[in-house]
Amino acid sequence: MFFQHSDGATGRIPADATAFAHRNSIANMLAVIDWTKAESRDSHVRYIKEYWKSLEPFTDGWYTNEVDDHTAPTVNSNYQGNYERLLKVKNKYDPTNLFRLNANVKPMD
Repeated sequence: MFFQHSDGATGRIPADATAFAHRNSIANMLAVIDWTKAESRDSHVRYIKEYWKSLEPFTDGWYTNEVDDHTAPTVNSNYQGNYERLLKVKNKYDPTNLFRLNANVKPMD
């Protein structure tokens, strides 16, 4: 586990000014696990997800671009009220979903 500084200018912008709502954080916490290529990933992934469950109640969300298999409603709630505005921008500037990698916001039909 390691921490990355995220205070300063990040916290001087209102939470609703951009899609990134986590403006009151002072650090990014990263929990990392690895395994050899020959090993199955299953037990390692299960371990890190359980570990995260013990930490998550003490956080204010996560950096959405680094999401893996969360449901769309879970990811959308992580924007803490900014999702609807982000969806409007997506519908206007990327209605065909060209930019669909990472934490994708799917345009509405």
